[in-house]
Amino acid sequence: MATKDDIAQLKKSIQELRRGQLEILLKLDDLQEKLEGGGGGEGKKPAEPEPILTCVHCSAEYEESKNAVGSCYYHSGMLRGVGWDFKYTCCGKSSKNFESAKFIAGCAKGKHRSVHHTEFTYANYIFYMQEQV
Repeated sequence: MATKDDIAQLKKSIQELRRGQLEILLKLDDLQEKLEGGGGGEGKKPAEPEPILTCVHCSAEYEESKNAVGSCYYHSGMLRGVGWDFKYTCCGKSSKNFESAKFIAGCAKGKHRSVHHTEFTYANYIFYMQEQV
């Protein structure tokens, strides 16, 4: 049978264990905040990888941060069927076959675009046209 001294000793041990648990939980919370980038508002969350986009003009894959003026060669005009030829309205280059006409090297140079200018809102279209001039 347990005596009063044994019971007091057990209660004291339980209190010490609970204090130890509380300290461990607080340390775990601090570590979790550091991992998540919280750190009291000082840290930053890890950066997400930049999405890889596909250019609507040349079909090349690119990252927006590495997109420079002159990285895309494309035709600013349309491909039209003229008689038995398929001709670009911008430069006059032509081909007898529609499939091969799509692969004629571009005559204009600019930045890659993931959205075609025909899908811009009016305000974005004005900025697009200013860039082209």
